[in-house]
Amino acid sequence: MTMERKIFGLVAGLLLTIGTNAQATRTKATPEDQARQRTEHMTKDLGLTAEQAEKVHALNLEEAQEMAAFREDRQVAKAEGQARQAEVREQFRTRHEQRKEALKAILTPEQLTRYEAMHTARPTRKAEGKAAPAK
Repeated sequence: MTMERKIFGLVAGLLLTIGTNAQATRTKATPEDQARQRTEHMTKDLGLTAEQAEKVHALNLEEAQEMAAFREDRQVAKAEGQARQAEVREQFRTRHEQRKEALKAILTPEQLTRYEAMHTARPTRKAEGKAAPAK
């Protein structure tokens, strides 16, 4: 083997190790972190007042906590079968509609229009052809 090949192999191995370690150290955000980040984005993008931001944060925190429970419930539902999965999906849809109604009470009509535009412009994972993040 030439010296160049040895160096190339060493560098490639080192980069592979670094990349693997970086992925392994990534941690999931807590519901509190998720709510804070989402509220910050909404405050910036929609121009929320301090009072609105406080209400939206409470709503975001509640949703983040429910989503954590939903993910766990979804795993259990997979084991229990399709009927249970459909029940869990329906619970999620109902909660999503309740959130939309709560936001209508907090946001101004202009903010609500911008919020809805942001969500319709955002591609879904399915539309992008991407799988959901690994758990």
